[in-house]
Amino acid sequence: MKATSQEFAATVKDSHHVVTRADLLIGGNVAEAFEITEGQVEIDSSNHHQGKMKVTLRDETLVPSQATDLFAPFGNEIQLHRGIRLGDGTEEMVPLGIYGIKKSKVQDSGEALSIKLEGFDRSKRLARARFQDTYHKAHNNVTGEVIEEIVQQQDPLAEFAGDITTQLPDQSAAVEAEPGEDPWAVCQELARADGANLYYDGNGKIDVKWMPEETTGSVHWVFEEGEDGMILSIDKEQDNDATYNHVIVTGETPGCDCPPVTAETWDNDPTSPTYRYGTFGDIVYFYHSPLIHTESQAQAVAELTLREVLGGEEKVQFQAICHPALEPFDLVQITRDRMSLNKVGIIEKVSIPMVGFRGMYIKLREYRTEIEIPEGPEEPGE
Repeated sequence: MKATSQEFAATVKDSHHVVTRADLLIGGNVAEAFEITEGQVEIDSSNHHQGKMKVTLRDETLVPSQATDLFAPFGNEIQLHRGIRLGDGTEEMVPLGIYGIKKSKVQDSGEALSIKLEGFDRSKRLARARFQDTYHKAHNNVTGEVIEEIVQQQDPLAEFAGDITTQLPDQSAAVEAEPGEDPWAVCQELARADGANLYYDGNGKIDVKWMPEETTGSVHWVFEEGEDGMILSIDKEQDNDATYNHVIVTGETPGCDCPPVTAETWDNDPTSPTYRYGTFGDIVYFYHSPLIHTESQAQAVAELTLREVLGGEEKVQFQAICHPALEPFDLVQITRDRMSLNKVGIIEKVSIPMVGFRGMYIKLREYRTEIEIPEGPEEPGE
């Protein structure tokens, strides 16, 4: 969650005056502020380019017609902020990102003219700076150092929010990238191997986040019932497409004379809604790995996998009074009694409006409803 003051946190729950700012950047520096009449920022951790924006202007003097015009999509950027006016009249702003202009569209209805701009965060610039030569790095280099080297080589203008060499200090596997490959994808894959998420922050700098623990992590914000709860509407959906109640694991090591191994386990509780021999049916999840070469390994993997695939997927998304400091990988708690909803979840996506009267959209990462698994497989009648 982006940093804000205690007064901001207290004020955002109540009726407050929203302030926004849009700046045009040329060469990375603020050239001028401009007024927007509509817009939103969307940050989605499931996307390759996590941040994108759309804004609308109605100033006829700013219509782009040449590649060198301010709002032509050839290098200039837009920096967006949203905040609130505090009780003493001062304004506290939250940075929402820096976006390269990807597309400009001019519409003239006859009564009014509008300029619609779309853009992505600076990861798009790095991704388009494709490798021109083969890039090779041997294994056992510090992950952060490899990422830093790739970024500096492909996009010298890019900045890091912190010391990535200490944020990602583990030893990396060997890296091989061919000409034409996407350097941002390579960097993200390196970070993911260390269990981290690489992204561009609200100030347009590369930063690192880790997936929090839903059961033990600190909750960043609470959405609840009542006047100050901030909830506007909620959707909750359950789905069984990825639900399995029977797991079969096989292992066979290449080049080894040892025989293949197999293990299985299933939901053997007759009272369970996903009982293998019940109305849900026998739904098998097959897993194979060359790294499994003993029966005990196979059984351990089968039992772990069953816990991961048993239970229905549940999706929660909601509209709320806007808190612009919330971002993906934050932990939030949401409660609505009549929906039987009391959940601590990880934010996957936020959409933040750039006009004051609209709510924000929040989507939580999908999670599984828990089903207890009794010990040991059991056939019917045993």
